Amino acid sequence: MANKKMSIKKTDELIDKCKRYISDGQAFKYFPMVVSKAKGAKIWDVNGKEYIDFLSSAATFNVGHNNPKVVNVIKSNLNKYLHYCFYIYHEPAVKLAELLVNLSPGNFEKKVAFGLSGSDAVDTAVKASLIYTRRRNIASFTDSYHGSTFMGISISGSFK
Repeated sequence: MANKKMSIKKTDELIDKCKRYISDGQAFKYFPMVVSKAKGAKIWDVNGKEYIDFLSSAATFNVGHNNPKVVNVIKSNLNKYLHYCFYIYHEPAVKLAELLVNLSPGNFEKKVAFGLSGSDAVDTAVKASLIYTRRRNIASFTDSYHGSTFMGISISGSFK
């Protein structure tokens, strides 16, 4: 019982620190848990309790947490470079863009626009749809999440 109380105390302490040091605008915290590890479709909290991760870390791990193929590709690139913006051409970005264009249906010229987050994707989708339709309004759901950019927050219909 002492270990369980200690673990709950650790969870509470970490959540309190998060509330103290990380901006509320950074993310929504729906679950009072602190993740300690993840593998495949499962995550474990600091208490050792196992969960099925239906969120897939906001779909960024749709091939599973710590997928061996993904981990190996990352490891193979670590000794080359960690990151480069698009002010310099680099092969991994070109290869991925080519793959995505070839996978996309339709007989028209396609290009890829990489973003940093889902918020970027929402912003780009809204702007593209407004330009394409030449309309000035969009529909969105209230109390929904559309990202943490100004546009995403503006169309979410939920303000604190």
